[in-house]
Amino acid sequence: MPRLTRFLPALLALLLALPAPWAAQETPAPVDDAPPPWRQRLAHYAQGENWEKPPEKPLPPLTAEMLEEAIEAAGCYLMNQQTPEGNFRYAYDFIADTEENKDNQVRQAGVLWSICNLNRYRFTEETRRSSLLGLDFFLRGQKGLPDAPQIVVTYKSEPIVRTGTAALFCLALLDFLEGQERYLTEVQRRPFLQALENNLKFLQYQELPQGSWREEYELNAIRLPEDIAPFSPYFDGECLLAYAKAARYYKARPDLTPPIPLEARLRDALPKLLRKYTVECFAEGGDTNYTKGFYQWGAMSCHQAALLFQGDPEMESLALEGALALTWWLLYQHKVEARNGNTGYAVEGLAATIFLARQAGRDKEAEKIQQAAERLLARLMTWQVGGPLADYNPLFRAWEGRIPERAFGGVTAAADSSLIRIDVVQHQLHAMLLMLQALFPEPRP
Repeated sequence: MPRLTRFLPALLALLLALPAPWAAQETPAPVDDAPPPWRQRLAHYAQGENWEKPPEKPLPPLTAEMLEEAIEAAGCYLMNQQTPEGNFRYAYDFIADTEENKDNQVRQAGVLWSICNLNRYRFTEETRRSSLLGLDFFLRGQKGLPDAPQIVVTYKSEPIVRTGTAALFCLALLDFLEGQERYLTEVQRRPFLQALENNLKFLQYQELPQGSWREEYELNAIRLPEDIAPFSPYFDGECLLAYAKAARYYKARPDLTPPIPLEARLRDALPKLLRKYTVECFAEGGDTNYTKGFYQWGAMSCHQAALLFQGDPEMESLALEGALALTWWLLYQHKVEARNGNTGYAVEGLAATIFLARQAGRDKEAEKIQQAAERLLARLMTWQVGGPLADYNPLFRAWEGRIPERAFGGVTAAADSSLIRIDVVQHQLHAMLLMLQALFPEPRP
């Protein structure tokens, strides 16, 4: 007992140091049971909302200031692509920083028309110099036909003359003459008028009885019979538009005599071509690829024809119905607003149809077409480098500060493309000029 008593104080101290069973226990260190990274990513992918496309930032409504800024930038781009000889560099990729040397005589003539059109409506000394340089380039390439008393422009003296090239050159001459009329003396005007006469006579030489035009003329080659000569829906529309604008030009100037019977040809060709590219193409077995090629040229031709034949109910009705039929097909069957490529060409035709519908008092239809044209053009304007809506383009934002200055004003071939082609810019420039007139008619403050 005395031995146990001796150890009691030490035993008691030990018992007091031990934790009681009911006392709070220290929390053990956590075990790392988090899923591995790949399972976390799998869980992310398993959520449907993570696959949904985030809502796009809505585009602002178009204003006159936006259109004017975009027009000036596009014109700047095209003029910067002009070579000292007068033609245009074809394409530029701003990511690869390389040029595409592909060339095309019809697109070259189309860009020249766009510059002359810009010079007519938004004249500067730069647009006049560019127009003169481009016109001179084509004028230097004029040649006489070996089998007919016609003279026609060629592109770099190529042996094949595309009929669309001559038609677009006529359109360029017409816009240049109208834009510069007050500044040109009779002596200065004469060479351009002579070139217009020459190329209109060439187009007459290319006419086919079914309303079309021959697709091309090959120097020193056998000329195919009319019933098997190939035609192009693009060139048919371009020639039709050239005839309609030329007819209006000569009609407004009694001192000038048309070199060919323009109005008579239009009365014959317009119904034939509208039938071919609408009713026949829309029928079972028809090919609406032809309709697409004819679309904007046909709609613009209908607008010009309606102006030319004002007071003629039959021709006015034909022009209106033709443009509307083409346009409803474009919007509802071709579904142009869902297309991924650049569709600036379509806005040209839509704008022309807006003018026509308004002239005819068809305001509800004009409003519906205008809404589609505005949506389409606003989206396309986000594809313009340095344009007023460029901040809405993810590709441009990703390359911010790294896009070469030479791309400024250019319009890409698609939203996610870095390729800028002169024909894409040309169509969009003309479309914006037309939409500026349609949405904000003069006078503007």
